[in-house]
Amino acid sequence: MQRTRANGVPPRSPVRLRSVKIAISDMRRLTLSWLAALCLGALCGCYESTVPLAPGSASSIDARLLGWWQSVDEAEGSARMLVLAFNPHEYYVEVHEADEEGDEATRLRVFSTRIDGATFGNAQVIDPGEGAAGARPYVFFRYDLAEDGRLRLRYVDDALFTQPPATSEALFAFVQAHLDDPALYLEEADWFEKQAE
Repeated sequence: MQRTRANGVPPRSPVRLRSVKIAISDMRRLTLSWLAALCLGALCGCYESTVPLAPGSASSIDARLLGWWQSVDEAEGSARMLVLAFNPHEYYVEVHEADEEGDEATRLRVFSTRIDGATFGNAQVIDPGEGAAGARPYVFFRYDLAEDGRLRLRYVDDALFTQPPATSEALFAFVQAHLDDPALYLEEADWFEKQAE
């Protein structure tokens, strides 16, 4: 079944977090710089930005997120995610995907931003070959914990962004204004279950 965005347009390529490494390698082959993203905005519809939603120094660590998580949708392949506190404001995240070629990891720098009770991740791929963190674009996802403890990640779509906000303040205000608009997010979400220590 083909996925579609909220506006009915199919995404340009897989949007799953665990497919990031595929999109990144494709993008590098095209010689474009990274983060075309955690989801390459140019390839799959995730919005990418040169600025975060807010400074990382304003973020704090949610201890409930720390540890190993297992993807729930095994039909899409098996993925595990490790979330660690890198410092008081940022997470170090590894997404491991097992396939016939073995286990590969995508490493991410993530920090959170709260917008009217919703929590968003500001994510950058960690790749020493891509220069300083400030030069790598951001991709965003809204996350929440369900009552059963599962973690849901919903990725910010590029469909509403006709004019990219130039500052964090403008980006924050745009997302805030569209917070409950389904078109702000890709239709598919990723679900993870916490693994025992």
